[in-house]
Amino acid sequence: MTGTVPARSATPELRTVVCAQWRYTWAERRLDGRGAGFGVVVRSVDWPAGLEPGQADGTVTGARAGLDLADLLTHLSAAARRGPDEHAVPLVAHRRVGGGSLLVAKRAVGTDGAGRPGNYCVHALYDPTGTLGSLDLPALVDGGVFRLERDVDVDPDGEADAVRVAAPVRWRVEPAPEIDGDAGSDDATGPHGPWGSGPLRPDRYEDWPQLLAGLTRRLPADLVNRLEVDATDDREGGARPGAIDDAVARFADAVELGITDHDVWWQRLSRPVPDWEREAERFVMMTQPVSKVADGWLWARWDEATARGRTLVTNELLRRPRLAADADAVTELRRRRPLLDAMIDTAPRGTARTRTAAARWVGAAGDDQDVVDLAAALLPTDTGLPTQLRPRLQTLEPDRLPLPLARTVAEQLDGAEPMAAAWRRWCLSLHLARQPTCAHAEQLVRSSPDDELIAALRARPAGASVDTAWDQLADAVPTTRAAALFARSDPETAEALLRRPLDAAVTAPAGPGDTVGSAGPLRWIPQLARTLDWADWPAGLLLRLAGSEQALRRQRRALLIAVAVLLVAVVVLAVLLAVLPGPTAPR
Repeated sequence: MTGTVPARSATPELRTVVCAQWRYTWAERRLDGRGAGFGVVVRSVDWPAGLEPGQADGTVTGARAGLDLADLLTHLSAAARRGPDEHAVPLVAHRRVGGGSLLVAKRAVGTDGAGRPGNYCVHALYDPTGTLGSLDLPALVDGGVFRLERDVDVDPDGEADAVRVAAPVRWRVEPAPEIDGDAGSDDATGPHGPWGSGPLRPDRYEDWPQLLAGLTRRLPADLVNRLEVDATDDREGGARPGAIDDAVARFADAVELGITDHDVWWQRLSRPVPDWEREAERFVMMTQPVSKVADGWLWARWDEATARGRTLVTNELLRRPRLAADADAVTELRRRRPLLDAMIDTAPRGTARTRTAAARWVGAAGDDQDVVDLAAALLPTDTGLPTQLRPRLQTLEPDRLPLPLARTVAEQLDGAEPMAAAWRRWCLSLHLARQPTCAHAEQLVRSSPDDELIAALRARPAGASVDTAWDQLADAVPTTRAAALFARSDPETAEALLRRPLDAAVTAPAGPGDTVGSAGPLRWIPQLARTLDWADWPAGLLLRLAGSEQALRRQRRALLIAVAVLLVAVVVLAVLLAVLPGPTAPR
């Protein structure tokens, strides 16, 4: 055979294919019993009846419209059969018929013993499984499976045995020559085609091995094996751009990336064309730069990648944050915990765009702890807390967050808008402690029920005093409500509030004319009255009863004088009683 085609592996794994056979030639006796002449001389019992030539329309039963298989099985052109014997070569063809494969070989056998020139022999095999194909033709010819010798006196046999063919499961990978596009057509434009539609017909029948060899570098060998070839005669190449060219174009990216160096390209898998196309697509997605990989293939690329490859996939997903809005993409990410962890680890070291993208992914696919971990890691960066994480954080209890993160979340809330009860209490406690809190905190205080305000007083941050908390509260609510809150406050808070004005009065410096212990302690009375929201008259009454400092001094002096006089009178009376004689008894 001329040319180079993928051959059997040096240590092939073989499968056996059983083929029906058919031989047609000039013989002294034929199967039809009509004597000498051209006709069928061998036919196996399992030869399909639908492949019998001789129908009224000259075609084979079951063949595709316009495909003259009768001519293929019985005819050899005069030019081919009258050539010099030493130049006679097998002319081969492969067709897909009835779900199987028909392989045909023809050869001129020269002049017979009776001096009749132009004899030829046709040997056909039919594989009902469709396993054999175009790439098997060289081995069948070279291995002597096709019987194409001169055999005029053969005994006709209509029940011949089937032919058993050993088919390798893969073809050996051999360098195939780059062929010019005109191996199949005069209007070709280069090594990529056009290859045409229908049976491949090279301009010269001896070119078909190179034609197939070139195609195995463009299409999987399994598909090339299934292509129909007609190299049984010298004729004008009939290939036109069509299905084969389209298939070559669909595999072009995979070929460019080196799929022909992989074993699967050369395996006999009998896959449908769509399966091979998916295999090629998978190869492309797993091989090409990750930036060119389609969205849906990034997950498989991650699964099969090395450590370095996984880093590239992680970075690429962070460049496609729009996928975080895709439910399927979110599901895929949740199935790959290491990938989610890699995003969380990468974000703090990345750019602002990377951090924002990671926040979108984690906000969509991460659990509560993932959200907290990423938010805490990003808080010290110049990006701060990404807006993509805020909705998730606001659904968590503030106590579950690190204190700096909880404070930051609170600052981004608005007291004029609805918020979770836990965050209302947290924002209230921060406000009462005069610490940064949500916007419109006074409005939050006014809109909060008494129970929440009392709870906020008790849960004030460490270091915040009751005085500060009460001042913040009293500034935001009416005095009547403040009195009600004071009445419901816990004993510790109430005591602290009552002690505040008294302590202030006791420690206040005395004014002009004040004496120690005089009127200073009385100064807490108006403040207590205001704290308890008393009316004006109780406070005034206490002050009136207390009197002025001058009146108090006069009263004290008068009292001391009266006591002194009384004591003197008592002493005098006692002396008199002691010195005066007692009464005498009557006589």
